Amino acid sequence: MNQLLRLVCVCLVFLSMSAHGADVQGQWDKAVEWVEKGRNWLPGRIDTHIRETDKSGTQISVEFLQVVTGREGAQSIRRKVVRASKDGEDTTAARREKIDKVITDADTLLERAEKDRQGNPMAYVSQEGMVVTDLGEQKEMKGRNCMKVGFVRTQKRKDLFKGWAWLDVETAQPVLVHVEILDRPWGVKSIVSDVEYG
Repeated sequence: MNQLLRLVCVCLVFLSMSAHGADVQGQWDKAVEWVEKGRNWLPGRIDTHIRETDKSGTQISVEFLQVVTGREGAQSIRRKVVRASKDGEDTTAARREKIDKVITDADTLLERAEKDRQGNPMAYVSQEGMVVTDLGEQKEMKGRNCMKVGFVRTQKRKDLFKGWAWLDVETAQPVLVHVEILDRPWGVKSIVSDVEYG
């Protein structure tokens, strides 16, 4: 009788873990779909903060860039630098020369796809080789009940990026996504990105 009870408990735990794992993948797939559907919403604002550190973690440099995007005709997008700085010095004019431009939707998609492959876990093109796991944490964020999901993307036996995401349990919408790029240029100790969704 004791062995039968143990066997039933083990089976229930296994079934619960399997169902929960399938649920995590389903939630992840819904989150990716939600992000992809909203990628062409315009106008938008992107704030980028880059902190460069030495091997010990001491800050060497800080850079900030704020870009707004908007529709320019039916087939193009305009990008404009609002402000930029590096180590407290205004670099807006120099950054405008490189970034301010109108690009076609087709060029935007090509540019985006390449960047997505390198480090965007919420993009369709990044799902091949992506493994997601339930990290077993839940908490309230922005008034929403969220679950923490870990991820890693591998290609040709090489880890490209990893991280975690807080997903709304009810809607699967991402609330916060943390990404660490593992396939970095030589000499770069760390590339980390946090994306907060509204």
